[in-house]
Amino acid sequence: MIHHKYIKNRASNLNYRRSLKLCMEEDFYYYLESNKDELIKLLNNINENLTRFLKEQNDTELTVSDINLFINKTVTNYVEKSGLLPTAFKDNQSKENEKIEKTNQNQYLQILTVKFKEFDYLCKNLDKYELRDKIRIKAIEVIKQSDMSFEDVLSKVSVDNLQKFYEMTVKSKKDVILNDLKTYIRRNIELFYPLVPIHITEDIAKVEEAYYQYINIVSKKPIQKNYLKFIKDNAVKSENTISSNDKTQEQLMSDIISILNQESNNTSHNNSLEINSLIEKYIDFRDSSKTVRKRQVLSLNFLKEFLKGNGTTEHPTLNLKDLTENDIKRFTNLFSNATPKSTKKTRKMNLFQLAEYRVKNDLDRYKNNTLEMMQYDIQNFWKYVCKYIDNRLNPSLFDAFDILYLTSQAKYKDKQEDSKLRGFTTNELQTFVDVAYSEDKLRRILTDSPRNFFCFFFAYMLGTRIAEFTYIRTSDIKKQIKDGEIAYYIYLNEDVVPQSLKNKNAHRNIPIPKVLIELGFLNYLNLRIKREKEWLWDFSSSGYGSISVFFQRHIKNLFPKEKKELQLRSLRKNFASKVFSEDYNTKEKNPITIKSLEQNLKRIMGHAEGSTTGVYLDRIEPIVGKNLLDTLGDYDLNLEEIKSYIGNYYQNILTDIDSIDSSFNWKKKSNIKPKKGRRV
Repeated sequence: MIHHKYIKNRASNLNYRRSLKLCMEEDFYYYLESNKDELIKLLNNINENLTRFLKEQNDTELTVSDINLFINKTVTNYVEKSGLLPTAFKDNQSKENEKIEKTNQNQYLQILTVKFKEFDYLCKNLDKYELRDKIRIKAIEVIKQSDMSFEDVLSKVSVDNLQKFYEMTVKSKKDVILNDLKTYIRRNIELFYPLVPIHITEDIAKVEEAYYQYINIVSKKPIQKNYLKFIKDNAVKSENTISSNDKTQEQLMSDIISILNQESNNTSHNNSLEINSLIEKYIDFRDSSKTVRKRQVLSLNFLKEFLKGNGTTEHPTLNLKDLTENDIKRFTNLFSNATPKSTKKTRKMNLFQLAEYRVKNDLDRYKNNTLEMMQYDIQNFWKYVCKYIDNRLNPSLFDAFDILYLTSQAKYKDKQEDSKLRGFTTNELQTFVDVAYSEDKLRRILTDSPRNFFCFFFAYMLGTRIAEFTYIRTSDIKKQIKDGEIAYYIYLNEDVVPQSLKNKNAHRNIPIPKVLIELGFLNYLNLRIKREKEWLWDFSSSGYGSISVFFQRHIKNLFPKEKKELQLRSLRKNFASKVFSEDYNTKEKNPITIKSLEQNLKRIMGHAEGSTTGVYLDRIEPIVGKNLLDTLGDYDLNLEEIKSYIGNYYQNILTDIDSIDSSFNWKKKSNIKPKKGRRV
């Protein structure tokens, strides 16, 4: 605590806090963490010198920056006079100092890893109410170690956002610790050799692999007493793994050369027999989302089938190590001729059969956007093999694997270019509604599968994606009351498995317009709440597959010539075209008002400013969003008959549900799951 008389323009005492990490070199800071006696000496020295400095400056008012600068100089002088510079241990090669250095390494790694485990546990359980106090306490500890005082935090962060601030602080601290661990591994890579396969020879790749493996096993195991020993106990299970136990750098290098010479004398084994394990390693290495994993398996299975061959001289069995440019060209031709595994019959076919079946029956090839991702999967897999498995392979071999270009050329030549997805016309929409939801069908749909009814109107009137629609919980439906107005809305998030949103912008509030309430949405919601159902819709293990089948069957029957251009996704296109058209709200002339309108519409759609990768616009206020959508009325459809059918079905259309939460903060940001996998 510093008296206010010493501080410029201050009426109250200053509760001064500053992290030592900001006052010294990183190495010395870590040395102090494992040497408490030296830390106490330094702190006493700082206090004594700072007290004297303040008294000497009695006539001059100081700023916080002046005090920071003085403490930095004090620490520098102390380090120089004490003879405890970090390089002292490195320069002195005595056995005693080697023991001290080894002890410090172990202590520092121990401290960092235990801290990581603690913060990692909190970050993985942010949604657990019983840990809220612990998260708050840890966050306050982090704040005290920074330049910001807790009083500053309270003055800048509202009470509603305080817990969220604590959570973000804990997550940022975990990131700092991870960065410190990576720095430690880079500086002491020889200690982590047991975690690095001998095939990896590049220094950067060694660090990346050691870091990834260490964090991975540390996360899964309980806290250890000795993490250096823990590294050795969890060494890579391979004859070619190098052990650093009690060996000098020269001995380690000798071991590496010996193993490499031994490997070069061995005959290469049939790599096609190992392709399964390589694919598993690669997919585990990438650590992608479930959806991407499925695509990776499909893509790499084609490579596996190509290596296996089909028993002919044209397509013999091949080793991964023996692939040539001609083999890659052959593989590319086969791949570009394959038809998608979209039917029961084709799902059981291999690459050779798919290519033959497509040519024989003049079927469609894979879509270009699918080919682009499959090409990436296979080329990236090859880079992984070359970098982490066997660096003697040619990393540019699969550059010739350009299935996207070859397939596009073939489609152009055969006049079979990909059909582009479009929105429905108003007549097509009305036809779909009249036929799919006719009176005799509607009662059965509302009884057996109401999701097939509401999904159409959610997509067309709210722009929801099918995955967003499918995994809504009843508790995600909220209510805002303001100035006598009521707005129901969906607080879209991915807090519970299997909820999964496309990107950050998809985390949004979706207001429920008047027309959806007239179509019985609140009646249906009320039934789900009374039955104590967690999810708004019943869905099978296949997720939203049954919804897709329902719509594609009707589209195929109603618009057979347009079945390739029209899908359920087309309805989202219709919504976007409608709300962003020049005809919408043409009364507005003020550029500022028009800009605000566009931003609110993007919030409803789940788009960012400018694009889906632009500035995130946060959640729309539900009442504002509802009023915008209500101006669209029945969205150019004739829904009077359907409203009448639904009125008869439910007897009384609900316009309000008392039990719906109206105290929820609609501005609250939801937790956004990371979707990016590990790069090769």
